[in-house]
Amino acid sequence: MKTPNQLNPSVVSIEAGPEIAELERMIASFEVNHSLAELHAIGIDRLSPDLVEVFKCLDYLADSRLIENDIKNYGKRNPGYVETRKANIAKARAIIPRLKPEDAWKFEVRLAAQKDMIPITEKLNKLKENTNYERLKAKRLILLRAIGTLQGDIINHN
Repeated sequence: MKTPNQLNPSVVSIEAGPEIAELERMIASFEVNHSLAELHAIGIDRLSPDLVEVFKCLDYLADSRLIENDIKNYGKRNPGYVETRKANIAKARAIIPRLKPEDAWKFEVRLAAQKDMIPITEKLNKLKENTNYERLKAKRLILLRAIGTLQGDIINHN
């Protein structure tokens, strides 16, 4: 896998300073490290029930800070929500080792992409006041659509 610094610098815009250039490198790195075609292919056919259960918790499996945020935001007002979320995550973690090989591959591909999307989203959120925000947001949307969202037993890439 290439790091952002190993990418062709001609792909990266430097028009708005180092923060924009870094985000563009991160996006380019994502595209190098994750096949958008492979991501789009996942979930076109119906997913197995086990994979659906695991994908329901994909965000939480990719970023452990989310459960901490839930505890902070909902813990006092709605402790049942947090406990249910924790139980679902534990259930997903128990399912992962017994996934069929083709499902395990789909999970690993989407999980890796989801993890790599986190710093892109965080960086973009810091640049909301930048004049290039909408252009960069559109680039990020292409990557998010490749990862897709779970809808029933398929992945929606729209």
